[in-house]
Amino acid sequence: MASDWSGHITVKAIEAKAGYAVAGVNPEDGTGFVEILGDATLSRLSEELRQQFRLSLTIRGKSALQAKARATVWPRLFDEITASDNVIGIVSKADEDDRRAEVFVSASQFDRLVNNLSTRTTVMLYCRESTLSESDLVLSIHVYTTIIAP
Repeated sequence: MASDWSGHITVKAIEAKAGYAVAGVNPEDGTGFVEILGDATLSRLSEELRQQFRLSLTIRGKSALQAKARATVWPRLFDEITASDNVIGIVSKADEDDRRAEVFVSASQFDRLVNNLSTRTTVMLYCRESTLSESDLVLSIHVYTTIIAP
């Protein structure tokens, strides 16, 4: 992964919600999700300037392929996620001040991630620029929680 990413987005959570959605009787029809709203900074290896914006991040407890198989509507933009084994999400630009991110992780990864959320959570999204759209593809997500503060 280290050679693939070309930038990272640091998100300082302002608000976080965790939930579980069920859409049928099979266990596979349910999925956990986390919605994080935060102030974000994009730093690219090729640029000195940093971009600041508000980010709405949704992390889902299933792979993109699982989500696509059960979706009634699947945005074409999301096809970049399912077309590559090392891409787990996408960050799209809503406007200059707001962006939206969707990240897909396995159920077991999701369970460990949720246990690290708090009001002092910082999320790092390691990404590279998309070749098909004005967006970034997420290659890795790191979640940090402050447990001792001054």
